[in-house]
Amino acid sequence: MLIRRTFDTETYRFREGCKAPELVCITLKEGGAPSSIHHWSEGLEVLRRVWAPDSLVVGQYVAYDAAVTLANFPQLTDLVFRAYDEGRVTDTKIREQLLDIQ
Repeated sequence: MLIRRTFDTETYRFREGCKAPELVCITLKEGGAPSSIHHWSEGLEVLRRVWAPDSLVVGQYVAYDAAVTLANFPQLTDLVFRAYDEGRVTDTKIREQLLDIQ
């Protein structure tokens, strides 16, 4: 059974040549638990849970958050690509846009 993990990353501002800047914090909601905010220093541990094989990864503009994950923690590359390959990533904004054009 998959655990729905909804997350969002906050970063420093974009700059020339850097569209996935350094992480500031992560907001995470796991299953029915309340949301929690995590400092960037907890990022590796938190994002390892987000992208774990038992996760259904949910968010808005998840591709950006995935890019931030990979830019800040390249050791999670296999987990991120595995989640996409297995169809365990869903983007609420894209889903809404697809529903709007039906």
